[in-house]
Amino acid sequence: MKFVLNIALLLAFFISYKMYNLYVATAVLIIAAIIQTAILYIAYRKLEFAEWLTVILIIVFGGATLLLHDKELIKWKFSVVNWAFGIGIIASQYFGKKPVMQRLLDHAITMKAEIWRKLNMAWAIFFLLLGTLNIYIMYHFSDDAWVNFKTFGDIGLTLIFIVCQIFYLARHIEHDKEKP
Repeated sequence: MKFVLNIALLLAFFISYKMYNLYVATAVLIIAAIIQTAILYIAYRKLEFAEWLTVILIIVFGGATLLLHDKELIKWKFSVVNWAFGIGIIASQYFGKKPVMQRLLDHAITMKAEIWRKLNMAWAIFFLLLGTLNIYIMYHFSDDAWVNFKTFGDIGLTLIFIVCQIFYLARHIEHDKEKP
């Protein structure tokens, strides 16, 4: 359900941009993000930190974009979210008993602590680079190119990264009869 709602949010932004402009798309994004958050809260009776962070940043950066009529502000939101995720993932290696990737996946797979740390760091670097790539694209390409990157490039790069992770992890997964 979360994945479908995230895709719907992205498509609402993309379609409203293509039909109107970046300001209308930003307003649609804010409204859609609030609706998405409400649906997630009703369905799960709680929100993850990443969901809170995302909706708050959409409201703050989107609201500033509309208030100041500065379309670069909404573009910065994408980088700030990715950098926050990257920094948070790095911090999870030093605070808490397990890195965040291990907390998310150890119910399904078993690996050595060293491999969990490498996986965690790989995701952190990926998010940091994705945020940096966004800055490069927003300052060196058109709004159309940025929206296309935000809509399709982000998903494409993430899928490629996940496939690479699967091949890497396949060599390191420990087969444990107790876990599915």
